[in-house]
Amino acid sequence: MKMKLRKGNPKRLIAIFTATEKIPSTSHLPPEIDPLLLQRAVERGTFEPTPGTIRTVFTGPCPVILCGCRVSKPFLGFSETESDTDAAAVFQAGSAAAAFAKREGFSLLELHAIPDGFQEAAFRGAAAASYSYSPTKNRRRNLEVLLPNLSPVRKRRLRSVVTWEDHIRDWVNTIPARKPPLTLAQRMRKVLSRPHVRTRLWRRRDLERSKCRGILAVGGGSDNPPVVLTAHYTPPKSRGRIALVGKGVTFDSGGLNVKTAEGMKTMKCDMAGAALMAAVFGASVEAGLPWEMFCFLGFAENLPSGKAYKPGDVITMRSGKRVEVLNTDAEGRILLGDLLDLALERKPDLILDAATLTGACMVALGETTGGFFTRSRRLAEEFLSHSECSGEAFWALPLGRCYDEAIKGEEGRIKNTGGRYGGASTAAAFLEKFVGSVPWIHLDIAGPAFLEKGACGWPRGATGFGLMTTLRFLEELSPGRLRKTSSRWKR
Repeated sequence: MKMKLRKGNPKRLIAIFTATEKIPSTSHLPPEIDPLLLQRAVERGTFEPTPGTIRTVFTGPCPVILCGCRVSKPFLGFSETESDTDAAAVFQAGSAAAAFAKREGFSLLELHAIPDGFQEAAFRGAAAASYSYSPTKNRRRNLEVLLPNLSPVRKRRLRSVVTWEDHIRDWVNTIPARKPPLTLAQRMRKVLSRPHVRTRLWRRRDLERSKCRGILAVGGGSDNPPVVLTAHYTPPKSRGRIALVGKGVTFDSGGLNVKTAEGMKTMKCDMAGAALMAAVFGASVEAGLPWEMFCFLGFAENLPSGKAYKPGDVITMRSGKRVEVLNTDAEGRILLGDLLDLALERKPDLILDAATLTGACMVALGETTGGFFTRSRRLAEEFLSHSECSGEAFWALPLGRCYDEAIKGEEGRIKNTGGRYGGASTAAAFLEKFVGSVPWIHLDIAGPAFLEKGACGWPRGATGFGLMTTLRFLEELSPGRLRKTSSRWKR
């Protein structure tokens, strides 16, 4: 049912966030709202302020809604502090407010009384719900979202993050026919190009010269050859070097180990890791982070043909390691192996890679939680903390010697699958072979990168998941912690 509006601006909606059945203090309300009238309106009905719950209230010249953001359980199942709300709940409340505003035909949404420290989550949630993608038109928003009382610096940073989240959604939502490897790499290169950033496209001949046989094998079955996009940013003052690596399989049929029709339905999203790392690179440059940044994005189509690589093949990777192919549908780790070796040559202080790598991670954690792997307890705790502050659910999964045994092949080879069980961990163990002793974090975002149905405030389709957590992590990272981490791992 459409809302019947009172006098005032018929296109403006005020959203008030609350984690209780009572309205917030008057200092958090816009001046045109009478708190006594608002409280009486609230008391006339029942309101359960759970995340995503909306209660319509009419007071004064402008329509008002209450947005619930109270939680009954901690974000990741545990918490060191007692709080009525968290970033994920506020993100969901912001998303619900924007969805309501779009549905009812408003063009302006003001967010008020957001719990302290969660303004970014509220704005990002509203931006996620107001995003729409059309394959034939430029992205546009018919809803303007305002955050009063936010400093200009924070507003610029927040709008930058939302813009890069939109880039991720645009790239991932594009249909496969419109993003073969070279086309998508060129689109990303255009967005990333700016002063102080050097980019380069590696085509088939460049990959052959560099002995990137893993990337060439994965893309060998397609008429569209694989490409690699690299980007390099040097700040005026650098704390150290960070390498970002992303899997960009623009369509994954499974190769000769072909997927089912149902399994192929959403495989346009198999390049979400490359989209995420491109956005992390771009947002870091815009924010002026004091890290020298290298970005390595590998693009390929995994298709069956007479030229496709085959089960039983042995690939000599760029690093010299030999990989025994047991399943051509485990292609992402082969492509990443060569990219990680390229990154390792730059002598980074940290390698961070992202991929929609395994269905096993979705089986373990569900569709809305991403998995991450690292050999450092310190880095794991920091990344998990930033995940909670960002409202993006990540969870640490195990690495260890038992997973190394699962992928050990004959004559010193590495198998590209480790059997039925622990699939996310055996995939991470494969990647670990290519990073040496450098501190390393691997993100498996197979579930939350793309949702067939929206959930927890995230939109249907591509989500942009992982950008805020990774950006916060890099902003707070110190070189000293990386040096202590690296000294423990000598491989």
